[in-house]
Amino acid sequence: TLAPESLTQVGFQMSFAATVALVAAYEAAREAGWLAPRPGFWGRAARYGLGLLLTSAIAGLATAPFAAFHFNRLTSFGLIANLTAVPVMGAVVAPALAGAAALAPLGLEAWPLRIAGVGIDWILRVAETVAGWEGAARPIAAAPQVALWLITLGGLWLCLWRGRLRLAGLPALALAAALWLGGAPRPDLLIAPGGAAAGVMTPQGRALDPARPDRFAAETWLRRDGDAATVAEAAARPAFTAEGPWRVAPFGDGWEVRIFRGARLSALALTRQCAPKTVVLAPRIAPRVAAQAQAGAAAGPCLLLDRAGLAARGALALSGKGDRLVVEDATAGRAARLWRGAGAVSGADE
Repeated sequence: TLAPESLTQVGFQMSFAATVALVAAYEAAREAGWLAPRPGFWGRAARYGLGLLLTSAIAGLATAPFAAFHFNRLTSFGLIANLTAVPVMGAVVAPALAGAAALAPLGLEAWPLRIAGVGIDWILRVAETVAGWEGAARPIAAAPQVALWLITLGGLWLCLWRGRLRLAGLPALALAAALWLGGAPRPDLLIAPGGAAAGVMTPQGRALDPARPDRFAAETWLRRDGDAATVAEAAARPAFTAEGPWRVAPFGDGWEVRIFRGARLSALALTRQCAPKTVVLAPRIAPRVAAQAQAGAAAGPCLLLDRAGLAARGALALSGKGDRLVVEDATAGRAARLWRGAGAVSGADE
């Protein structure tokens, strides 16, 4: 079955990267004579050890950029874990499972399965131990999409071409690294679908509205920021202050978000909050009240996000740049797709 959408999935990307890199590396190693048969027991052992080391190092190096891009984590000890666990998988687990499958019709699969279980327990113990080491996983901020494209292009060029021509892929990799180190700009204000959570960027990292932090959304935001803080730690950062029933926090270049999580508020009270360079988040307010407040905002229209607006737009990312508010919602770019009718394009200035 053809599934072109799998090209965008991390599982396919990592598997493809590892396979292509291993094929190219072993071809180069064979041509260089590194893996030529060696006489004697120690020669064969050295050849096996070199092959294991190359396999683990190359596969880890090839998949690391894709794992970092999608999961925002860099692992420090993956090579050690692979060198400790992979031989057990190949020498114990796989043969034992094959033997269990062959002996199952005779009812003799119990002992092979026990042997496989011992090997699997060892692999899990290795994974748990290495993951518990300090610095085993380091957070990394989200990279711009173009960085992943350049890594893919440069990596394919290195693997598919031969001779010195393959070195032409290095500039693409260098440019991708520079873009990644530069970092993708992170939004000043993030709002979860339905207004379930909100977080503003501060010098200490993203601060969450402590009144109602949506754990899943908040963890995703922190991960994409490259922030190792927990949701509780991010909610404790000093950004949001209480003004009666409102939670208020500054963001961007002199902008402010004002959050009201109650269900009952007069249009006049809501109008008073609608000042210039202000985002008013009222996820439970009726659309009628919000429309009256927006129409009566004498100080100038703010961006008022009520129940209906949040339902239509989904999650939002906002950045205050001077007097301009850049807003991107979950529907951004959909209007440009051929199978959708004409409509307003999200992600514009408000």
